[in-house]
Amino acid sequence: MDKNYLEKDLYHISIQHLDFESISKEIKEKGYYICDHLIDLELINSIVEYWKQRFLILNKHKPATKMVRGNLHLGEKDFDSYTSSHKWNLYRIFEFYWNPPNSVEDKITKEIALDLNRIRNVLTGKHQSYGLNYESNGDGAYLSISHYPPVDGFMEFHSDGFLRDEMLYHFMVNLTFKGEDYSEGGLHIVVDNKQIDVDSLMKPGSVLFYNGAYEHGVKPVKSDTQLGRIAFFSIPAPFLSQKEVSNFIRLIEKIYLKLYRILNK
Repeated sequence: MDKNYLEKDLYHISIQHLDFESISKEIKEKGYYICDHLIDLELINSIVEYWKQRFLILNKHKPATKMVRGNLHLGEKDFDSYTSSHKWNLYRIFEFYWNPPNSVEDKITKEIALDLNRIRNVLTGKHQSYGLNYESNGDGAYLSISHYPPVDGFMEFHSDGFLRDEMLYHFMVNLTFKGEDYSEGGLHIVVDNKQIDVDSLMKPGSVLFYNGAYEHGVKPVKSDTQLGRIAFFSIPAPFLSQKEVSNFIRLIEKIYLKLYRILNK
């Protein structure tokens, strides 16, 4: 697991002190690993307020789109979502790496996520850029910024299983913290039938790497403020390409685009 070629391609994160072999071994044995001080605090502080304000706005004007699982297309536009059901209650901003950033803070967030994507790829034995460019089998990754509102923000325990028969490693960067921004709940990972409160172990600048095949969930978040739990991570996902879209759907798309061009002339 050679990390020497990786350093020059990272935007913000130094990996000189990381032992990739030890990290990968611990994820396999324990299900997760927390890298403290991996992201510079000044960098984290430069983006925190931006995302807090984005979610305060979404709290007031809830997006009509519900959280999406699957059916994502190559070339997809960024979108905001909100879902409240028996499975979860959260806001989620979906961003795709082929789209331009919406602000300086958004650009920094994407760059941090790209760094961590590359690290995750190397940890799993893949090429560092896997899923960040076009893959012939449709594999890719997108950036998710999630907000679990106070009082009722949660996600039921679940296992992400596998992506194309491969083990799923995730990373997570918290932007609000248990004990400061919320008092109860947060992300827990089930290891040896015990629910590990990983959010209580996270600090500003920490990054959590974990195996998505382990059961995990977000217990109801309790907070005296409007913030609740905010975190970002990048999700490996298969994207639909043109060959997987039926001719009928493509015909509708052509008609729509033709009408759009006519109406906007």
